[in-house]
Amino acid sequence: MRQEDGRFLVLDAQQRLRSLRGFFDGVINGKEFILKHVQEQYKGKKYDSLDIEDRRRINDSIIHATIVRQDDPSGDMSSIYSIFERLNTGGTLLQPQEVRVALYHGPLVEFLRELNNLEQWRSLYGRKNPRLKDQELILRFIALLYWHEKYKRPMKGFLNDYLEANRKFQMNPGEEITEIFKATTEVAVHCLGARAFRLKNALNAAVFDSMMVALAKRLRAKGPIGDGENLRRKYRALLADPNYLHAVERAIADEENVNKVSR
Repeated sequence: MRQEDGRFLVLDAQQRLRSLRGFFDGVINGKEFILKHVQEQYKGKKYDSLDIEDRRRINDSIIHATIVRQDDPSGDMSSIYSIFERLNTGGTLLQPQEVRVALYHGPLVEFLRELNNLEQWRSLYGRKNPRLKDQELILRFIALLYWHEKYKRPMKGFLNDYLEANRKFQMNPGEEITEIFKATTEVAVHCLGARAFRLKNALNAAVFDSMMVALAKRLRAKGPIGDGENLRRKYRALLADPNYLHAVERAIADEENVNKVSR
């Protein structure tokens, strides 16, 4: 897929291409790259130690590639995302945020990685998720806070659209996002505790969405929260509300339920 700067983005076979590059360089992941589990005459060899004829055959090999271009709709990469998902059927399936990092790489993606290191956020979420689910939650918070009126299911499509629209901070500047995210997570940890947003053991994404967005809106409208006990009391009452629990436990991506929990 051709990007704005003229370079092409590899949608499939990145691992195989990186392995091939590592073999040529002689190093992969900081370790010497030698051949294993191959025919006897090639075991223990590096590219540089291959016979000249074997190197020539590798050098002359052709790698076929199919270039994908989205003509319609022209304003996003929804079709490219769908193709990526269809290709993503073998080996370890990529999570939605892992696909986004590949397709929508840019300043906002790097920014999410930085926010993911914030101490208060790590207190709330726990250890880093290797499949980037913690970074996706941060993206959910930002998108629902700034773009809630544009929400329509599915959630992953909504997040894709926001990431594309604000890929280079065209709408919401990074300094502003950092300030409100830090302030909101600090209030959550201080007033609700590090295990906030959990109905049971795991962090509940819908509870996280509703509480984080509500807290952020309150902070932006009226400034710091002085009465932490009142906030805790209202939070406990909310978790005891059957209507709220129904909204966060069932069909949480439906527009109606997203509207309920994001008010």
